Order: sequence, then structure tokens, then C-alpha cells
Amino acid sequence: LLAVRFFLPETHRPDPSVSLRPGPIAKGFYEILRHPQFFTYAFTMSVAFSGLFVYLAGSPSIFLGYYGVDAAAYGWIFAIVASGFILSSQLNVVVLKRFSNQRVLWAALIVQVLIGLVFLTGSLLGWFGLYSTVGMFFLYLSCFGFVNPNATAMVLAPFPKSAGRASALMGFLQMSCGAAASMMVGVFEIRSMAPVVGIIAGTSVTGLLILAIGTPLIHRLRH
Repeated sequence: LLAVRFFLPETHRPDPSVSLRPGPIAKGFYEILRHPQFFTYAFTMSVAFSGLFVYLAGSPSIFLGYYGVDAAAYGWIFAIVASGFILSSQLNVVVLKRFSNQRVLWAALIVQVLIGLVFLTGSLLGWFGLYSTVGMFFLYLSCFGFVNPNATAMVLAPFPKSAGRASALMGFLQMSCGAAASMMVGVFEIRSMAPVVGIIAGTSVTGLLILAIGTPLIHRLRH
């Protein structure tokens, strides 16, 4: 905060055409929300990304309760799984040199759905032990490193003059979907991995369906 206040100069001049009254602000959010490219990619990312919140809410019950690891081991597990998200985010920069945002987003979501379905099937059939469970969560969360930045780029692309407002609305949707999905974890008594894995698989499938339904609307708007 101090660095921004004293050392970062403001280069954007105030825009007198932007009103700070509640009515125009609400109207601006509504106009953004009804844009096909915004609601397709924003809801795709928000619903799919809520799987991360489900993991955060359910992983203590899985690793500390179901597998019975100690607190130190859980810390290492959490760090290993989180590193997949971080590494894939860096790899995304390299991938984008050859492929478009849209292609990478589609590929990442499809892969994430497949991982989620395999994970759910294996959880129901008892395929996975502790180490393979960590590996599956690692692969699942790694997909977010490709989904999130590319979906965000597609969300903000139509709004060069109101990117801040679009970003704020996207963040609100993302947090709301994450909160709703993580609340679902509390409905179940975690005696196996299946409830948590089922929810995260469901969020990925739903995100892919939203993308599949919304993409034709975006193409129709462009043509």
C-alpha cells in the first residue's frame, strides 16, 4: 500500500463519463453479465474452479481423517498438490506460443473432466491408496493452471474500457461458485473419498458443458 501510494505514479486520467452512482454501476454490471463471451467464459471458469475450493474444504477430512496422516505430512501433501497448479501456470505461458487461449482452455477442461471421472471411478472401486490419491489431486489441480488464465483472458477481451468492472464481476462469480461448492462438502460425512471426488468431477463436467453451450452463442454474436 505504501509503495503504491508513494512510488507508483498514476498514469490513467480520470474519466468524467463514468458515474459512481448505484444505478449506472448496476446497469454497467448487467450489460457486462449479459454479454455471451463474458457469461460463457466467466461461468465456465467459476464453476470449474470451484473444484479447488472443494479440495480445500475436503482434503483435511481425506488425508487427516480417512488416511490418518499427521499434520506435518498433510502440510507436505498440500504443498505438493499446490505445486501442480503453480507449475502448470508457468507452462501455460510456453503453450500459448503455439496455441490460442480458446484451444488451450478446451483441451485443459477436457483433460480435467477425464481425470475427474477416472478419479471418481477409482474412488468408488477402491483403486487408490495414499500416494496415488495425492497424484490424482496433483493432476486435477494442475489443469487449473491452464483453465484459469485462458478463461480470464477470454472474459476480459471484449471490455477494454471496463476491464476493472468485468474483472470484479468475474471475481464475485468465482468466489460465489466456490463457496456454494465447498458448502456441499459439509453435507456429507466423509468416510471415503467418493463424496469429495464426486463433487470436483461434477464441477469440471458442468464447466465443460457451459463452455460447449456458450461457444456457439459467441460465434453467432461475432458473425
